[in-house]
Amino acid sequence: METINLDIIPGRTPPVCHASQFDDGRVIRFNLFEGGTAFTLDGSELLTFAVRKPDTNVVTVSVTNTSDSYVDIVTTEQMCAVAGASLCELTIEKGAVTIGTTNVIMAVEKDPLDGGLPSASQINDLASQIAALLADLYDGTAVIFDNIPTAGHVAPTTVTSDGIATALSAKANISSLSTVATSGDYNDLANLPTIPTDLDDLGDVSITSATAGDGLTFDGNDWVNTALAPVATSGDYDDLLNLPTIPSDLDDLSDVTIASAAANETLIYDGAGWSNAKMVKSDTLSNCTTDSAGLVTNYYPSMTNRVILNAVKLRTVGTPDYAFVEFMPNSTDTNYILLVKNREGAAYASQSGFSIKYWYIDL
Repeated sequence: METINLDIIPGRTPPVCHASQFDDGRVIRFNLFEGGTAFTLDGSELLTFAVRKPDTNVVTVSVTNTSDSYVDIVTTEQMCAVAGASLCELTIEKGAVTIGTTNVIMAVEKDPLDGGLPSASQINDLASQIAALLADLYDGTAVIFDNIPTAGHVAPTTVTSDGIATALSAKANISSLSTVATSGDYNDLANLPTIPTDLDDLGDVSITSATAGDGLTFDGNDWVNTALAPVATSGDYDDLLNLPTIPSDLDDLSDVTIASAAANETLIYDGAGWSNAKMVKSDTLSNCTTDSAGLVTNYYPSMTNRVILNAVKLRTVGTPDYAFVEFMPNSTDTNYILLVKNREGAAYASQSGFSIKYWYIDL
């Protein structure tokens, strides 16, 4: 028999006891100490020994003696069903107070034959206590509730088999239950609701002779089917009604009037609308010279497809701007002859270094 010293004050390194896998009936004695002093049980304590196996299953066993300064633990096959280190705890309780706990490591050596029963949890002391309690309460014919304090509690009573039968008779018999109580089937319910299957089954929908392309619209009271315009499904501009007229030419606009448009014309606003007209252009002749007759000798502007509107001699620094310019067609070619005159109409003769600006329209 292996003997191990245990101190019931926690905090010390757990001692190690030993067993073989599937050991049944091996006695391990634990000498009890409290802070190094022998601890003696007086017989009123409740002792439990719990074993947590490496596979996490738990086994609790009853302690065979509850007096003296030691306890004997008897191993069971289930306690030692798993090889390895099992964490054990010895608990000592007195009434509702735990007066001591201590841990032990049980090193279980593996069985080379690998036999025995499968590991499981087994809380034997609880099962024994329940069995004993039932034996104390039941005498074979009735359940006896004796020795119950009366202060603040219901008075003791005896429950007989007849009383149990009477109580059971007040319970519903399975034959009086509805079928759904045991089938759990929706179809076994009574008064099943009507579930709509079509759109017209809904209370606020009214479908009348629906045809392809209809839509559902609200008429103020119900949702009704209505024939939709083709564009509702095609999304095509050409399926619209009352299409607008989109201008394709400038003259299609209401405030534009084009009359026999020609090259080099522009659009001019006359106060009421826009119309086409020749575009006025300008040009400048620099470093002009005149002869004794006032004719410009170094410039002959072309008069081909061109009409001169106006011309002026530009101001020359330090010289009064008093000259006028006339454009005269030349009878021998297609160029203009420029004649410059002063305010009195006399020729602007024998002058040079001045400029002339003129305005014209291309025909």
